[in-house]
Amino acid sequence: MDDTSVDWPDGEDELKNFLNHLNSISDDIKFTMVIEENNCIPFLDILLIRNKDGSIGHKVFRKKAHADNYLHAHSHHHPAPKMGVLQTLITRACRISYENHTEEEISYLKRTFANLGYNNKSIFKAIQKAKSRNNINKSNNPKTTNAYLPYIQGVTNKLAKILRKKNIKTLFKTLTTIKQRMKSVKDSQEQLQ
Repeated sequence: MDDTSVDWPDGEDELKNFLNHLNSISDDIKFTMVIEENNCIPFLDILLIRNKDGSIGHKVFRKKAHADNYLHAHSHHHPAPKMGVLQTLITRACRISYENHTEEEISYLKRTFANLGYNNKSIFKAIQKAKSRNNINKSNNPKTTNAYLPYIQGVTNKLAKILRKKNIKTLFKTLTTIKQRMKSVKDSQEQLQ
């Protein structure tokens, strides 16, 4: 069991008694709880907000220990994953944040990525792409083929540009993964027979 959201109608004292009961059942399993404060409670990556009218609002939530450690603009990665991180965070903001908190979250992301060396043009482009992503009808796009290439700075970008003109999408992958380099700990079927 991981995170669970509960609306408890019987008061805080009874809730604490119930928590104590749960924790007395087994020494191996312990439960913790977070109680609503100032009409807010964090749940997963969302801060749930109880509005005055009784409705529930929501926005992106970060723990105090969150350090905004995302890919730096000058790191040796293909530009697509760098922009993908920002686009994904903006998409998350648009999907999670209640309307009145979306721009607040996007402003936060602009500052964060500017501090990571991203220029305003790249940030603006990522924001526009993320916002328009849901408006694109993918059925109108011509069929594309994928090409998997290792990322080599200065070379792979040029190949991707040429392939894109032929409706071939370039996906970048490492030459070998750690998993491929590790020896299997399982015996093969032949050894078992």
